[in-house]
Amino acid sequence: MIEKMTEEQEKYMYEYRELKYQETVSPKQVNIEKVKEYLSWLYTNYLPENKWKGNLWYCENPLIAEIIINLLQQKNSLGNSLRNNLENNLKNNLWNNLRNNLRNNLENNLEKNLGNSLENSLEKNLRNNLRNNLRNNLENNLGNNIRNSLGNNLRNSLGNNLRNNLRNNLWNNLENNLGNNIRNSLGNNLKNNLEKNLWNNLGNNLWNNLGNNLWNNLENNNLIYIYISQTNWWEKCWSVWYSFMPSIGIKYKTEQLLHLKIIEEAANNYHCLWLFDKIAFVSEFPLYIKTNSNKQLHSDGSPAMEYKMDYKLWFLNGVAVTQEIAETPREELNAKIILTERNAEVRREIVRKIGIEKVINSLDCQVLDKKDNYELLSVDLQDGRLRPYLKMLNPSINTWHIEGVHPNCKTVEESLNWRNGTEVKPEILT
Repeated sequence: MIEKMTEEQEKYMYEYRELKYQETVSPKQVNIEKVKEYLSWLYTNYLPENKWKGNLWYCENPLIAEIIINLLQQKNSLGNSLRNNLENNLKNNLWNNLRNNLRNNLENNLEKNLGNSLENSLEKNLRNNLRNNLRNNLENNLGNNIRNSLGNNLRNSLGNNLRNNLRNNLWNNLENNLGNNIRNSLGNNLKNNLEKNLWNNLGNNLWNNLGNNLWNNLENNNLIYIYISQTNWWEKCWSVWYSFMPSIGIKYKTEQLLHLKIIEEAANNYHCLWLFDKIAFVSEFPLYIKTNSNKQLHSDGSPAMEYKMDYKLWFLNGVAVTQEIAETPREELNAKIILTERNAEVRREIVRKIGIEKVINSLDCQVLDKKDNYELLSVDLQDGRLRPYLKMLNPSINTWHIEGVHPNCKTVEESLNWRNGTEVKPEILT
């Protein structure tokens, strides 16, 4: 039973964590052939009831993948048009009709936010992938295969099924092996320093904010967010916990070790995967990922993440913000946007960026009450109303935060009681 790591092992733990972090954020490109090899292995071992036949659809970024899957699910529009064209006029008119069909779908669903650049790129992506993945592989039965592979089989993602199978056939076996060979206190310490550290600083931040961004983009255009089956971030975060253990003397069964190695190495070859019966979709990696010293997504003055085809995401200290907030220089950013921003974390980052003094001066605030690190301010909303806002220090990250409180609040104490629903002061302010 292993109860404690040596100094050398503990030092290596931090080095190993940093290595896996750098592997995750360093620029890479999808390796199509290696992804196909991995998918063939993955479907065989963990999705045996599904019959993937090597059809892999490459997409320049996750948003493109989501849109294409949405369009291909529309059997009565795009799907039927593709089927009819493939059956009746494959050589002469297919791509002209596909172009017109795609343009109509894009104009109806995506006109407001995504524009001509995305339309043209999607058109090219669909044309190339249909030619490569469908026309060449399904020549003898194009109509039926289009209907079956890109209709009913795109209704349900296999992500949950995959995770359940991994849990039952790999994770639980690995976990049992650890439980029999390592003390709980040491195991918890390792888990916090490896898996949870990477997940909290990188995986969770990237996964949730990418998902939210995709969700918002798609919802604004009446499309549905398709849950991503796998991301390389997620695989890195959980696999680093298990793959470190042999370095401190934990032994796995040969088959378990092989599966773990395959999954971990595969994460270097893809960014996001959407798995379906008979077909899978892969997204290209970001062109770059920028983080701060705490390994949070962050870039003041530019996107924190950018993909091909101009898909960008903006973050300040791990908080998703708009392009305006991230890229507008501090001296030009209007502090009054705090009054219309509903997200408390975003308001905090605005204050952190431009400074609490500028915020107070710009909003023409008057101090109504003070207590400890709290101030109740009267803010002119520029519409004839004066409203109370509570200024407070977040001690955990040493930043100032301002948020509106009930109009009837006249003191700091009343504001805190209203905010928290209790007379007990919050230990950490959000």
